[in-house]
Amino acid sequence: MAAAALLITTKYEEIYPPSGREILHVLCKPSSKDENVYKHKDLLKLESEMLTKIEFQICETSPLNFLYRYFIVAKSNEQTKYAAQYFLEAALLDSKMNQYSSSILAASSLYAAMRSIVYD
Repeated sequence: MAAAALLITTKYEEIYPPSGREILHVLCKPSSKDENVYKHKDLLKLESEMLTKIEFQICETSPLNFLYRYFIVAKSNEQTKYAAQYFLEAALLDSKMNQYSSSILAASSLYAAMRSIVYD
């Protein structure tokens, strides 16, 4: 299962992901001189089952994507943008903030930045 999860992750994150055979070679070393216990087709089948089980929901929209959209709507200046990014990063470091959606975190960060910066 770890090999299938790694295969999915590398396909999503890497520009040049390792092949399933390479992952099996590294993770599933045979205990004897026989071939790997797991075959490439077994890995692909497990990958398919995992993706089907999670309904192909492998990513969540980042709060930063929402924040960039909010910058446009709010017509934010550079100082506000940097402050909002700082507040968002600080919020993401706190595990208690995981209960809030990405859009709420972004909106709260921008609101805090707009309220904390004094305009001339």
